[in-house]
Amino acid sequence: MADELRETYYMSWRGREGWYIQVPFSRDGKRLVWRKSVSNASYGGTKSSLKQIALALRDEKMHELEVHDPGLGIYHRQKSHRNTSGFVGVRLSEEVRSGRTYLYWEARWRKPDLKIARKVFSISRYGFQRAKQLAVRAREKALRRRAKAANTR
Repeated sequence: MADELRETYYMSWRGREGWYIQVPFSRDGKRLVWRKSVSNASYGGTKSSLKQIALALRDEKMHELEVHDPGLGIYHRQKSHRNTSGFVGVRLSEEVRSGRTYLYWEARWRKPDLKIARKVFSISRYGFQRAKQLAVRAREKALRRRAKAANTR
């Protein structure tokens, strides 16, 4: 897991200091968030040792809840009402170059460093359905690879 996620941050409150963890997830179509604070009063230690405890707790909870998209689980694991492909992270894209229009299916996902990765499949090369199928498979494969890498850390 990437250490710096917006759901894990250091804060001070009522004379205590510590890390605050949030793991967004969905269950039965409802958006939920698991929260936990790791304070110096409860766990003792330095800021960096508390951070290691907080990250370990977060990763353990993410594994337990089967969340593979840290920080984005609550936002991107459910299909948007604007989704026309039927698959999260897959869209039909159009690009105009030199007056010519190119259509392709595009798969997008976040890498462990939280940068966006994408892979495109041309409709003129693969056909409409095959390009869409390849985009869906590419996204699923990338998410499985990332989840596997996260679980081996």
